Amino acid sequence: MHTYDPTNIFARILRGEIPNKTVMESAHTLAFHDINPSAAVHVLVIPKGPYVTLDHFAAEAPAEEIVDFHRTLAAICAKLGLTPGDGYRAITNAGVHGMQEVPHYHMHLIAGKLRKPGFTQPGLFDPPAEPSNTIARLKREAGERHGRFSVRSGTTLFLPELYRDPSHGFDICDVRGKFCF
Repeated sequence: MHTYDPTNIFARILRGEIPNKTVMESAHTLAFHDINPSAAVHVLVIPKGPYVTLDHFAAEAPAEEIVDFHRTLAAICAKLGLTPGDGYRAITNAGVHGMQEVPHYHMHLIAGKLRKPGFTQPGLFDPPAEPSNTIARLKREAGERHGRFSVRSGTTLFLPELYRDPSHGFDICDVRGKFCF
């Protein structure tokens, strides 16, 4: 089910074809700074083996690779001073709907101030924010341009279905704000 693409950018980094700013390297793991960081600290941690996603890595990697990966994560946290007290995020994405961009299993370690001004990451269980004036303006413009407007709550619609069902016909979708129009 998991087909590894040996031409992906992380495979090329592992082969030395593309340079990186290494944070730490072990027998089975490489960690380096993200080239487009979303926060003050943004490190990518990858296994050296050909794994596509977390489930692939967990199911097929030998125990020593799995242990090495997690011990390297802990060593990076210690080296960079990442503590639960100050907070940090360890994020992995899997597949298209999981927003995985590189088909090589990787973990993002993110900490510190976010780099995008005005951006705050909403919590998974936070209620949706009230629509801003920008959203109201976009709704009005979409309604004027197309003579129709639809809003559907992301809390009541399974998001992959939103992408697969062509009958929705949304022109703009703000999944974070849970408004589509």
